[in-house]
Amino acid sequence: NRIHRHVPLIEDIIEHTLLSVDPSAETGWSADLAERFQALLEVMGSRDDRRLNISRKILFLSAFASHATLVLPDEIENDTISKTGNRGRRIPFVQSHRYVSLSNLRRCPPTTSGLFDAAPI
Repeated sequence: NRIHRHVPLIEDIIEHTLLSVDPSAETGWSADLAERFQALLEVMGSRDDRRLNISRKILFLSAFASHATLVLPDEIENDTISKTGNRGRRIPFVQSHRYVSLSNLRRCPPTTSGLFDAAPI
C-alpha cells in the first residue's frame, strides 16, 4: 500500500495491438520497439499466457536499475480512501487512474494525498 522508491519511466506505448501480430509487419514502429514486442511475445508464448491473441494496450517501462527510472528518497504511503462502495477503506492508488506531475512525485511527500497538495512546478 505504497508507492515504492523506484518509479519506472514509460519508455514506449503501443495503443492497441493484437498480442500475436508480427512486429516486422507493423509500420511506424522503430526497430527497438519491434524487438521489445517480439521479446514480450516470446515470454508470453513460453508461459502459455491466456492474453495472447487479444488486443491490448502495452506499456514498456524502464528497468529497475536503469538511469531512466526515478529513485525517490523514500516510499510514499498510500492513504487513498474509497468515497464510494467500500466507504472508508483504502483502495489502490492506481485504481483511480490519476496522473501525478513528475515535480510533485519528486517532492516525495509522506502520503499519496500530498501528491495533490501543491500545483505542479
